[in-house]
Amino acid sequence: MQEINESAQKIDGSESVYIHLLSHLIEGQRVLIIGRKKINRLCSESAKIGFDVIGAYTNDAGAPLDEGSAIGSDLTNRIQFLIAEGANLAFHDSSFDSAIITEALHTAIDLKKVLDETARVVRNGGRIIVLVENRDHISSAEHTESISKELFDAELMQYTRKVTWHDLPSEKWHVCSIFVHKHDEKRKEKNKIDIIMPTFNGRRSIRKAIESVIYQTYQNWNLIVVNDGGEDIKDVIDEFSDSRIKYICSEHKGKSHAINVGIKCSSGEFIGYLDDDDILYPIHLEVLIKAATDQGCDFIYVDWYEVCRDEFGGEIKRYFEYRNDVSPSMLILKNYINHKCILHRRCLLDETGLYDEDLDVLIDWDMMRRLSFTSRPCHIWSVTSEHIQYYNGGVIENRISSLWTKDPDKFKKTLERIIKKTCELHADEMELNESISEAMLSFSYYHQFKINQILHEREMSLNKDKSELISQLQSLNKDKSELISQLQSLNKDKSELISQLQSLSQTAHPAASSGACSRRLPSFEI
Repeated sequence: MQEINESAQKIDGSESVYIHLLSHLIEGQRVLIIGRKKINRLCSESAKIGFDVIGAYTNDAGAPLDEGSAIGSDLTNRIQFLIAEGANLAFHDSSFDSAIITEALHTAIDLKKVLDETARVVRNGGRIIVLVENRDHISSAEHTESISKELFDAELMQYTRKVTWHDLPSEKWHVCSIFVHKHDEKRKEKNKIDIIMPTFNGRRSIRKAIESVIYQTYQNWNLIVVNDGGEDIKDVIDEFSDSRIKYICSEHKGKSHAINVGIKCSSGEFIGYLDDDDILYPIHLEVLIKAATDQGCDFIYVDWYEVCRDEFGGEIKRYFEYRNDVSPSMLILKNYINHKCILHRRCLLDETGLYDEDLDVLIDWDMMRRLSFTSRPCHIWSVTSEHIQYYNGGVIENRISSLWTKDPDKFKKTLERIIKKTCELHADEMELNESISEAMLSFSYYHQFKINQILHEREMSLNKDKSELISQLQSLNKDKSELISQLQSLNKDKSELISQLQSLSQTAHPAASSGACSRRLPSFEI
């Protein structure tokens, strides 16, 4: 079992920063990386996190230098083609899910040819990611006229609906990306997909979530938005003027209830899910439905990025929380599948039942467990979405782990309810034994909850000790202030006594010099 966590994704140095970002913007699974000598590391890093990589190398003169293919971590296979001199890429149309262009744009004589060829070999809805030097102008070739960033955007807009520039803390590089939009003839899409989107006061983010559904390459879908008693957003829904989007208002009874309302109002053979603050990449539904129909799968899931944003919308980091095949026995202990990444046949709910409305959190884990023991999950190695984590003042707002400290009693009650339902799963003895073995090797949610509770209690104890020390320090400062005040009062009295003595001396000996009272009284130091 391979688990990819944040600690494994730490980045340092300008090169590591852009390599991490480039490799974590890849959509789908199969990626073409175009550049010069320095793409070796980018190819390797992308392959290490599970992508199928083909690297194409060019030199400054435009001649092929060295080209290699990496499937997994293997960099031994070779291919050859020209790019900087404008020759066609040696691939069929739509061969890749993504392409990354690094230094190639700074050496290509014909910028448009590079972009044309790259867009040709990337599928409809696929992603092109471009690394450009951080200058006021972007050079299309050495010793040739530069083009402005605005004109570069205009060149890219020929292939897409939108150009996105990504945050990169580097003085040398900029990164931008586009999702390729090809005006292909509409295909016959037989299978209807109903996407259930529960929402509660989600006005600030729901537009982007809905747009990500509208821009899907697979268009035979309905989006059912269920407002769980929050602020009315009908005006936002009406902006899209799309008859496939249905808007339903319900009482505020929680996310499970809202999802169940959506399911009962749906009719498609397949059901998918999307939260109001997450994003689907354009190929998401196409990848899922292809696996369902071509491989005969009833329960399918794909991969996703965890993307962290601050209160201003700026991206902090992105990473894989988990990317690997998941067995039903693994799901007994912990959820490894993101809710929006699944697609399942409607008929499975006849066996699993609807979402448990007595659960406040972990409702997706509960359903993943039930679905997986009804139909084994089929993992498609393809990244097709982003799960957004929102931070405010450095504290995460919308992640389950935050509930461990906010409402530990509710979280514990939810865990115990789901654990007690294990006996209801269609699990055989071998699968239960596997889950026990897995528990010995890793932590379940319950273990994590207990550990987090202990850490929280320890933190509270330390904070209490800190508060007591602060109180003692404040008391000492108060005593110090009182002593200073007393000393100031004594010095004032001393000055008055001196003044009185001087006055008496002058009255008794008016002709005497002022030196007659030169003997000084003792002073008090503060």
